[in-house]
Amino acid sequence: MKIASSHKPQAHVATSRHGNGNGNGHRLTSTPTPHYDSGARFDSGIHYADPTVPVDDGAKAKLDLSSRNDDNLLQFAQDHIADMTGNASYPTPTPTALAFQAIVDAYASALTTANNAKNAAKQATSVKNAARAELESAFNLRRNYVQIASNGNEAVILSSGLAVQATRTPKGQLPPPLGLSVDLNGTVGVMKATWVADPRSAGYLLRWSKDTPERTWSQVRCSKALFTFTGMEVGQNYVFQVAAAGGANGQSYWSPEVFRTAA
Repeated sequence: MKIASSHKPQAHVATSRHGNGNGNGHRLTSTPTPHYDSGARFDSGIHYADPTVPVDDGAKAKLDLSSRNDDNLLQFAQDHIADMTGNASYPTPTPTALAFQAIVDAYASALTTANNAKNAAKQATSVKNAARAELESAFNLRRNYVQIASNGNEAVILSSGLAVQATRTPKGQLPPPLGLSVDLNGTVGVMKATWVADPRSAGYLLRWSKDTPERTWSQVRCSKALFTFTGMEVGQNYVFQVAAAGGANGQSYWSPEVFRTAA
């Protein structure tokens, strides 16, 4: 950096020697040419900017970590490492590059372990749900068996370990349920009956028989407006009816018959 001088302006005289027209040399004096310095003094208050420091324009660094999920946070950290590596603006980061990389690596390992456990839990839950559905289906069959074998006797039902549904106050004659439908579900011998639920009913009575001149009805009481049949004879045509339980007469009339062939 050049130090400002406090000298007063000086006039300098440039001289030269050159020949005249007849070859005789003479010492000549040219017109004085002044040269000036800036006139600045050591206490002038002049400051020079450090070119290695960026200009402060009021910007603030932002992380927004709370809005990032686990996977996005890892990617964000890895991208940050890539941007900081070899960046001359950040020669001595805190934590150091080595320490920060170790922290990111530990997080990546923990995240992988957690994701693997989560996937295993999903698979285990799927297996559990399938087993539960099978158990519930078996319980429905067992309840139907208890209902038929007990002939509706409360003490006998209770002796099976099953509860007895609460009775409802009769509300007059109930109409038969609407929309009885029996469908196949792609499993051999399985048929699913559904109908429109009636909130006034105390449950439903569903009966079925082979479609023969002399019908032999089987019957089950349902708490919901659906029932799944299993073990139906493939190729056999069946007839189905449903009635609402409760009301002044104990149950509604039977719904119109619905026919379906088991497959």
